[in-house]
Amino acid sequence: ACAISSFLDDWSAVDTEAASGFVRACSSGFDGGIGLVASQESHGGSTFTGVAALSLMGRLQSLSSPTTATATGSGSSSSS
Repeated sequence: ACAISSFLDDWSAVDTEAASGFVRACSSGFDGGIGLVASQESHGGSTFTGVAALSLMGRLQSLSSPTTATATGSGSSSSS
């Protein structure tokens, strides 16, 4: 629905507030991914789809992100 609404530049059939709220509710505090429903583990496909939907709706910033260290997999910086 979000892809078609974006292509047509017509969001009248999508409740963007409810849709973005649902995606945020499905996001995992554990790993920062997005599950298929709230309180379920995240998966790559649902994370990709959720991030794409938020981006198309212009609400990507509403998704809280894990810390940079967690996202990059490094907890500390190394110097040589």
